[in-house]
Amino acid sequence: MHSIFKTFKRKKLATAFLIFGIFIGITVLSFNISYIQALKNQNSIQNVDSEKISKIIIPSSSELSLLSDYLLDIKDKSYTEVSLRKSIKDREYSLKGIYYTKDYTDKNVLGNKKFSSAQADSTDQVAIVGMKLKNYIYKRDGNEYISLDSTEFRVVGINELPFNGTSIIIPLKTFLKLQGNQNIMDMTFLMISDNINKYSLEQDFQRLSNINGGVIDLTSEQYNFSNGVLNVITFIIIVIAIINVMNFTVLWISERTKEIALRKTVGATNKDIRNLIFNEILALSIVALVISIGFQAIMYRIINNMGSLEIYLQISIKNLIASFIVSYTISLLSTIPLYFKASEISPAIVLKEE
Repeated sequence: MHSIFKTFKRKKLATAFLIFGIFIGITVLSFNISYIQALKNQNSIQNVDSEKISKIIIPSSSELSLLSDYLLDIKDKSYTEVSLRKSIKDREYSLKGIYYTKDYTDKNVLGNKKFSSAQADSTDQVAIVGMKLKNYIYKRDGNEYISLDSTEFRVVGINELPFNGTSIIIPLKTFLKLQGNQNIMDMTFLMISDNINKYSLEQDFQRLSNINGGVIDLTSEQYNFSNGVLNVITFIIIVIAIINVMNFTVLWISERTKEIALRKTVGATNKDIRNLIFNEILALSIVALVISIGFQAIMYRIINNMGSLEIYLQISIKNLIASFIVSYTISLLSTIPLYFKASEISPAIVLKEE
């Protein structure tokens, strides 16, 4: 009885290790997909071709006023967004000053909430607040307000786009008026235009601010190289996961030697054994997939709610498809060595030893 319990316990342990190995591979792959997509969303405007987008970051301290006239001059030729990291009480947020033309409608950045045309080109103290910052809004005289750096803004809408959940958006002229004379670190400028050359844009910023900033081109070799490195790391981890799964499956099959021998005595062929092994490992892979998706959903929710990252992580259809493909591939690759091991099992020898 003790021997049977011990064998059962080993089988359970082998199965758990097998599921865990597949879980690691799927989770790493899916996180990589979510992270890269989140970075693209962070550096883009919804429904706008990334090739039209220029993003400039000035990392050193500089007065925004040096660039104010230039920004106001080009704003009618481009969607223009200036952003800074700020704090409201105990919460960090991104303060964005924007100006958009009719070519880049408010739904792309404001979550279908609107500044009027007059407000978008004014110094009015109005704001569209990200959905994660709603707790900082207060009501007075039938209107909603939020206080930013001791300046009161009337809230004209809640931005429901998850990528802007921790952003507060105000008109560009208002932003320049309030922040223009301050020495600011890590200013970010995002612009969209078919008419402004990215290289010229970078040169203008460097000349006016007298600081070496840099244009981040979302289609550049540098950006693709960063994603490539992340993909290579993910590939290596998945390969390691597959090797570990193969090791776990060898342990798993060794605990089922007698069962396979008995199946062979009643007429099961090596092909039948192969199909049995593949189907069982695929079933375990699906279990690992379900656990992985559930784990990611919980972790992404916690991370997004904490607001500790400036990106928004989510599980997409692409995650699910890629995860299933990896599950199937791991199951298929793991079956190959097990098939040869199972084929070598002799019912007469195994049952005689028993």
